[in-house]
Amino acid sequence: MKLTFLGTAAAEGIPSAFCDCPTCDHARKHLGKNVRKRQAVLVNDDLLIDNGPDVYAACGMYGISLVQVKYNLITHSHSDHFLGSNLAMRTRSFRRQSTIVPMQLTAPPSVFKMFGQGNDEVLDLTRMTILPNQSFELSPYRIKSLTASHHEASGDAMNFIIDDGKKKLLFASDTGTYKEQVWDEMAGHSFDLIIIESTTTDTDHQKVHLNYAGVHTMLEKMESIGAKRPDTTVYVSHFSHQHNPSHEELVELYGRTGIHVAYDGLTLEL
Repeated sequence: MKLTFLGTAAAEGIPSAFCDCPTCDHARKHLGKNVRKRQAVLVNDDLLIDNGPDVYAACGMYGISLVQVKYNLITHSHSDHFLGSNLAMRTRSFRRQSTIVPMQLTAPPSVFKMFGQGNDEVLDLTRMTILPNQSFELSPYRIKSLTASHHEASGDAMNFIIDDGKKKLLFASDTGTYKEQVWDEMAGHSFDLIIIESTTTDTDHQKVHLNYAGVHTMLEKMESIGAKRPDTTVYVSHFSHQHNPSHEELVELYGRTGIHVAYDGLTLEL
């Protein structure tokens, strides 16, 4: 399994255009891994997790084509994770010299409500509605959705267990500390890789996002149920400029406990 981080930031990106906080000023000055686009991850070349406003820019920067993407798996309806106008670029008039594979948009009901009823045939698109705590197949992947602890207004936000038959990934982003029922949903799974959000360092902000302490609380619980093994690789991602320091400082902070810090353009081979 190969993963490419197309973006690793929360909704505002880093640097945020309307912010001159120390983190944003540092990113503008030093660039490199400090600059973060809104989060999206490409699994192999055929499964895209989320599809927000920076995906096209990321593909251009990192030499990535999405013509082979069969599945677009969406966590929830917030605009930094799903921008419906991206899919309009699939129409023939925008790609007259290219042939793309049909794509299945797999998402919660709130996403389709926002996306509306378009001409899916013109987009070469099919739809699959999913709910939290559901197991389904996007061949060759076996996927289970987990109930995310996120803004109640979104209603159906979820995280994903993705199994390609060789390796198993937990994608845990846009969630606070899991509710007790989610540990039951996770029972019996053991992960090779965990991607977990670290949106904030605010000590009281763990109901809809995780901070440093919340990340460790989650990982300790995963260890206790056997989901996280001693050889499981862990990456933190989805950083907010308002609560996180520079990339270098994050590496130092999380490195003390053996956790890696994701950055835009990072590719992992499992």
